Amino acid sequence: CEAIEPKILRQPQDGPTVDVDYTFESVKDSTGQARLRLRIPQIERAGIMPYSEAARPRSHTDMKILHHRFLQMEEEGKVERVPVGEAVVQLEPVLVDKYQHSGDKPREYPVDPSELKARYRVTLDMRPVNHMELAVCQEKFMWLPNARASRVKTVRPTDQKQHQSSAQELLRSIPEDKARFFAKVDLSEAFYAIETPIGVRRLASTRTLSADGTPVFWRFTRLVQGWTWSPIFFSRAIQFVIDTVRDDLPKETVVRHYQDDLLLCGSSEESVNIALQKLVGVFQAFGFDVNNKKTVTATDTIDFCGFRLTKGHFTPCPSRKDLSREAAEAAWLEFDGFIRNRAER
Repeated sequence: CEAIEPKILRQPQDGPTVDVDYTFESVKDSTGQARLRLRIPQIERAGIMPYSEAARPRSHTDMKILHHRFLQMEEEGKVERVPVGEAVVQLEPVLVDKYQHSGDKPREYPVDPSELKARYRVTLDMRPVNHMELAVCQEKFMWLPNARASRVKTVRPTDQKQHQSSAQELLRSIPEDKARFFAKVDLSEAFYAIETPIGVRRLASTRTLSADGTPVFWRFTRLVQGWTWSPIFFSRAIQFVIDTVRDDLPKETVVRHYQDDLLLCGSSEESVNIALQKLVGVFQAFGFDVNNKKTVTATDTIDFCGFRLTKGHFTPCPSRKDLSREAAEAAWLEFDGFIRNRAER
């Protein structure tokens, strides 16, 4: 990737130069699309001990679906094919099926590529990375999987929890005179819009089997959900993009976001729609996929993160429907699958 529009700040007395925003930089990906790329020197420069998680038992159908989805993600630039030596930390992929609990839609392969993409989402089980510990020896350091750090000196574990404002706190911060009309921007697979540097990609590798059974090694090039640090970096990326256009928005509007849920508020329908158009444009310019079908134009009532906003106040959303037996059974099956997955590990 090629860095563009570098921003540097010179320290007094000819000191070193540093990035003004040291968390992100603007880059162009392999297709020429502008994106935000993370910069995390604490991880990029650290040594990382190789690690390979045990493969989980899967059906032949699931393995074929996984490999095909990775081929699709390769075309989209979300993953890259690498030699085994560059797949440093090899984790297990997670196949998310939109119709997992639908008895009339069993998994089948082959299937139409567009249907495959719409039905299945792929991410990684990042728990081994989240449990890594920092080993220290002779003023040098290296990240180790927790189980392999027992015979070396490690730093004292720290609390990695990050604070983010709740949806209720965000809604309370909206000025009353700007809470008359609302709009909402829906982002699809928004985490995958943010690129990661090679030093971070070492933590997010996996493998699949090709049609002839040959292992293929993949490395994620975008921010992976499930990593301890992903939510805070993602939230700041969204705020970074909003800040680039804030001065161009109508003054009678404000923007709030909770992860990938973006809310526009304003005193008039016209100003909210103008702000919506500008906000959508800047997110698309940074490579985010805006779902126009779920994006909502200016209205006086809108649902946001479990609350209903209407003309200056908000209340919890009314329950959409009573809990049915089918919904309860589906929830139990999902919980039972989670317990079985933990037992297999």
